[in-house]
Amino acid sequence: MDTDINQASELYSAFELNRGRLQLTQEKTAKAAKIVINILEFWELKNSPVYSLFKGELSKYELNSEYEFSDEFVFAASLILGIYADLRKLFLQNTHHLEWMNSAHKHLEDDQPSKLIASGNVKHIEKVRNFIRSSL
Repeated sequence: MDTDINQASELYSAFELNRGRLQLTQEKTAKAAKIVINILEFWELKNSPVYSLFKGELSKYELNSEYEFSDEFVFAASLILGIYADLRKLFLQNTHHLEWMNSAHKHLEDDQPSKLIASGNVKHIEKVRNFIRSSL
């Protein structure tokens, strides 16, 4: 996959750890959105609502660099970047990473993480993020 784990981790840190203290630039958010789109393609979620959301928001920014991303969008980006970074820590092989994403998990009420993320619902994405974080 084209997404560099170091770049994803760096952007995740900027989003998650500094969200309250630092102003994120729209440029950094757009860069993160591009990485999230790559991640969603890797997870085979190209035809999902969350993918459409990220493509749509990025298009708005590209048409008008004054466009401001919503806090919820920034939060969703940070969650997806965090999920990806943590999965890369847990699984060295892409096959295992994708198997985990597409398997039902008891702690997620027998849902598949990929389906929860695909919905685009921030609460569902956060649920996956909290679950993966507790697995580390």
